[in-house]
Amino acid sequence: MERVLRAGLAGLSAAAVLAFIAVALSRLGHPLALEPAEGIWLAETARLLRGQPLMAEPSLSYIPLPAMPGFPLVAALLGAWVGPQLWVLRFIAMLSTLGTAWLVSRAVKAETGSTLFAATSVGLLFAAFAASGGRLDTGRPEALAWFLAMAGLATLRFSLGASGAIGAALLLALAFFTAAHTGWFAIAALIHVTLSDRPRALPFWVASLAFFGGGVLLLARLMGPWFAFYAWDVPFHSIHPDRVKLATIIGTGLAGTLTPLALPVIMAAALPSSLWRGRNGIWVWGVVGGAAAAIVGAVEPPAISPGLGPAIVALVIAGPIALVRVVSHLAAWPGSERAGRSWVLHAILLLQFFPLAYGLRSQIPDPRAAQARATLIDRLRAVPGPVLVPGYGDVARQAGKGEAYHPLALELLLSARGNALLSRRPALADSLFAPLAEAPAPPAVVVESVRPQQAGERALAQALDRSYDRVTEWRELAASPAPRFVYAARMETFSPLASTDTIRTR
Repeated sequence: MERVLRAGLAGLSAAAVLAFIAVALSRLGHPLALEPAEGIWLAETARLLRGQPLMAEPSLSYIPLPAMPGFPLVAALLGAWVGPQLWVLRFIAMLSTLGTAWLVSRAVKAETGSTLFAATSVGLLFAAFAASGGRLDTGRPEALAWFLAMAGLATLRFSLGASGAIGAALLLALAFFTAAHTGWFAIAALIHVTLSDRPRALPFWVASLAFFGGGVLLLARLMGPWFAFYAWDVPFHSIHPDRVKLATIIGTGLAGTLTPLALPVIMAAALPSSLWRGRNGIWVWGVVGGAAAAIVGAVEPPAISPGLGPAIVALVIAGPIALVRVVSHLAAWPGSERAGRSWVLHAILLLQFFPLAYGLRSQIPDPRAAQARATLIDRLRAVPGPVLVPGYGDVARQAGKGEAYHPLALELLLSARGNALLSRRPALADSLFAPLAEAPAPPAVVVESVRPQQAGERALAQALDRSYDRVTEWRELAASPAPRFVYAARMETFSPLASTDTIRTR
């Protein structure tokens, strides 16, 4: 039994690694955004490369995401050689995940002494590709932030002296300024050093205050007055308590999908030598921080929520460590057979692969995207004058047209009820789209759908209804996610936009 289970663990771990590499490479060069937020991160990177401010007043050409600026700053450093490219953002995420996998393997090997468990933990991380929402290689900040946060926890665990505590504080601060939800890992680390690492508690506290506080002041100075609005105001007002979402993330996620890893951590708290105490207690506190980040993320908009990811990256370390501790303790009871413990460890870890691996196929991108992008560029080039393509500013720029805001960024802004800008300008959406009717040469507008679902999309649709006509549909793009419905300002000459499938609606 033990030999069969060990072979199964090794095989599934290898399969998970290979599957991650195969899917990540298939997504690396995908020409369109894998999800809406990728397009906004690309636009932010492009602005930095052009020397434009990252945090700016919302406009038709650009609306930032309500998030920390660390990721586009790193992407701009790498993009300085090749320009703003989606593959650069994904490459950063992929490298970050590989770095996290290395940290996971080193930590589990050091704590358990088992190479198999170390390899299994890495396999579980990669198996969670779909459960993490595809964040392990998507051009978003989470993968980089998780790597920095895990590096901070590992530094705190395996270093000695005040210098290690200061280094850990720096890494956790960098993680926070990449993705704010990793601040929960920093809070968990502060609790850990206060309870279990008191000789280094003072330098860690002082360094944390210096790095976090100094970072906020520095970014506020560099980014200007809009930094506080996008980094704090909008994210805070985007939190809307929802019992259904909370029940889903806790019941289906933490207490469902992740049960084989989460349950041993809870059980280990009841052991005589609690896993919460001691230097290796940092991993359990890391789970607390990751779970807190996931729970808070459940009441945030999906575009800025980290999903289950923070809990997963902590549990793939703490789960196997706790499992070894619990089973070893049970095997030491009178009448227990020591040889009976190993197969239980292996069986539980084996079971964890199956709920994590579900949905991996859905992460494979549509191979028709390259053709759709090329067709869209050709179509846009044929349209005379300026063209506004919300959500596809990068593609429009490739076609020689102007930049465009992303509907998702506008949706996040409008859904953050009570934020400072909406309080001052309740009719923000109307004023944002006013230039469409007032401009001397109104741009053509190309959109994905004529039946908008979100508030930001509806605001644009209302503006188009007032002063635009739908003049054509690019039907060859109907089977792709690319925009295909073309609008032109009324009283304009529509013939340059016409095609064999022209339609005129009022």
